[in-house]
Amino acid sequence: MDPVALTVIFKGVAMLGIILVGGLAVNYGFRLYRDGAGSGKDHYAVEIGPVKATAHSVGSVVMATGFLWAWAAVAISPNLDKRGDNIRVYSFDTPAGAITSPELVARVSKHNPPSLQNPEELKGLLRNAWAAAETKQGGSIVSLAGMPASIDFGTLEAAKDPSGNVQLTAAVKAGAQTGEISFEAHASDGKLIFVPAKAD
Repeated sequence: MDPVALTVIFKGVAMLGIILVGGLAVNYGFRLYRDGAGSGKDHYAVEIGPVKATAHSVGSVVMATGFLWAWAAVAISPNLDKRGDNIRVYSFDTPAGAITSPELVARVSKHNPPSLQNPEELKGLLRNAWAAAETKQGGSIVSLAGMPASIDFGTLEAAKDPSGNVQLTAAVKAGAQTGEISFEAHASDGKLIFVPAKAD
């Protein structure tokens, strides 16, 4: 099964489980509060990080934990950003701000695929994939610090990592902001997929 689908399924099930447990906790706390369990002069305190709460009954304390369950459900919920047919979008923090880019796909021959060890051929394919994606999107496909960005192909360089894989790195510009992004090429059934990576 597709790793993206597996991620959505597992995180989605976990999120629903957390929501269910949170709902049960709030319901149980309300029943304790209504019945007056633990009410009196005593104070009950809950302290989690910067959040502190005090109450006069156990029920209200249990109900107050509902926001923690809600936060956990949001934190584990599956996050996807879909642009056109691209479903995998990557974001990296850089000194100039976060750079966000989708995977780029170049169609290649199944019978005569390009060499992943040929930097010049990979550069040309990356340019083509970028141009096709921008045409399909109708504009910029990358953002830098929340602003539409463009890639400076004049700065495009290829280098091999310790594993022998070719990484293509180029400058990304948005107004006065400039950052760098790298792409790693992976062949897959008639496609060459350029996966965004944080520039070293």
